[in-house]
Amino acid sequence: MIRRPQFERLWGDSTSEEQAAFNTLLDSANKDGIIKWMKEHPSLELAEKPLSDLKKIAYKIGITNYSRKGKLELVNDIQEQEKLYGTQ
Repeated sequence: MIRRPQFERLWGDSTSEEQAAFNTLLDSANKDGIIKWMKEHPSLELAEKPLSDLKKIAYKIGITNYSRKGKLELVNDIQEQEKLYGTQ
């Protein structure tokens, strides 16, 4: 997992605190924690998030018919909402 290009980018974008948190997860062999660290990293762009996360965000901000939409539609709708009302 840490050989993925995405990890390398996330590591480079991380603060020293975020890197320390990751090292703690790695030292304790916490695979679920490592996956969560990557999935919820602050520098992830909206389009990189899984569809399930996009649906949760869309629900939270009140996008209609979010469950019927695909990834690109959700990304566009979320970005539009953020432009109108600011980021979440």
